[in-house]
Amino acid sequence: MIAYTLDASALMAFTQKEKGHEKLKKILKSNSRPFMHSINFLEVEYKSKIKFPHLWPQSKKILKHLPITVAQLLTEEITNYSRYLKTKYHLSLADSIGLAFSKFADTTFLTCDRHELEIIAKNEPNLKIEFLR
Repeated sequence: MIAYTLDASALMAFTQKEKGHEKLKKILKSNSRPFMHSINFLEVEYKSKIKFPHLWPQSKKILKHLPITVAQLLTEEITNYSRYLKTKYHLSLADSIGLAFSKFADTTFLTCDRHELEIIAKNEPNLKIEFLR
């Protein structure tokens, strides 16, 4: 079974029932418990609160109870690799940290951000990236 680290875009697609959400739904119902870096989880909380402020109390409860392990880990290795990715590919800080965490956790990074991350998937063989759409 593949171990995953979720990007904010993947979880947002799931919560909004956008294209590709079925795959994440299947993962969340399986015995595997995906990871998500706390920075990416914070991004989902922020976007949910901004887009749907009237639904925020309910959304917060739903997000809290999803079978996701939120990692609050920022080691020197993760920081250094995140810096490398951000500098070389001009990624958002959240994406660079999520990808770096995924590398060191030896998981596949699950994302919808094909436009931003496809070049990384091609040029960084030590990263495993899977696109929901």
